[in-house]
Amino acid sequence: MIKPILLDIPQRLETPRLILRTPQAGDGPGVHAAILDGYEGLVKWLAWSETPPVPEQVEIDCRTHHAKFVLREDMRFLVIEKESGTIIGRFAFPNALLRWNVPYF
Repeated sequence: MIKPILLDIPQRLETPRLILRTPQAGDGPGVHAAILDGYEGLVKWLAWSETPPVPEQVEIDCRTHHAKFVLREDMRFLVIEKESGTIIGRFAFPNALLRWNVPYF
């Protein structure tokens, strides 16, 4: 049986235009700004609250998701525009979809 915590999974991937990396402490303000950008349009399609989260909660979420990544409890990444350093999105592989004994990445 594979022990997920022993798997070496990069916390950062780069393309010519983007950086994909796990959320970290201090990312809250950038993630919050990305959430607010287009929130009205997204809230009708996603199971989000009618009101956006407060910045403190977003910072807590960033720190929590980083810890969960290290423990291999879930995998979340931020999408960062390389040239500007602006966080433009995020994506996740929820724990329910992570089957560590099946190498499908």
